[in-house]
Amino acid sequence: MRWTTTPPRGPDVHVLTFAEEGFSVFSHHARLAGLDKEAQISFADTVNQRDEVGCLLPRARLSAMPRSAVRDCDDPDIVLRHLREMRAAVRAGRVPQRTIAIDLSAPDLPSHVREALERFADETTEDARDGINWIAIG
Repeated sequence: MRWTTTPPRGPDVHVLTFAEEGFSVFSHHARLAGLDKEAQISFADTVNQRDEVGCLLPRARLSAMPRSAVRDCDDPDIVLRHLREMRAAVRAGRVPQRTIAIDLSAPDLPSHVREALERFADETTEDARDGINWIAIG
């Protein structure tokens, strides 16, 4: 996994963020994908109620983990669980894009999120050999 401060763009990029409405990272990416406010609210509510990663494919190359993993706790294991959910979806082909941009800045990257991303990076070394690229924004 590599780190960057600029989210990559393109048809082969899928963004993973966290489901938070309003002036947020999720809303920014959702607007770029052409989602209206009603769709954003509905999707965020569903992800947060289910407490698992949700995906907007085929409508948008955008997924989100629950807001609580980033905002309401400081447990890196919870964030790591959701990163693993996303990885399973990518490896199973449910997310066909081969570059996954993880944007969990809020606006700064919380320390427990950074720890989870660093641990996740250690788990994804084989993914690069399989053509899956993980990029952390922060």
